[in-house]
Amino acid sequence: MKRCELARQVYTASHIKGHFVLRSGRTSNEYFDKYLLEAAPCLLKRIAEGMAGMVPTNYEVLAGLEMVLKRSACCKWGLNHEQA
Repeated sequence: MKRCELARQVYTASHIKGHFVLRSGRTSNEYFDKYLLEAAPCLLKRIAEGMAGMVPTNYEVLAGLEMVLKRSACCKWGLNHEQA
């Protein structure tokens, strides 16, 4: 899948419009809801597959956001995400 198509799918799945007060106190008329994205496992899998090649092979510790990092690592090493 091309990156622009994946980006469109992420946008469609998680972009919402309305009136939002951000943690900073600023307001916005659009918001990207990570929980909506996390509720789309097929999309998360495609994101993880696209990111798996970005994970270096020479590291001692790998840190990042749980939902994407865990799936990326599983795709990289061919595991089911429940095994990680």
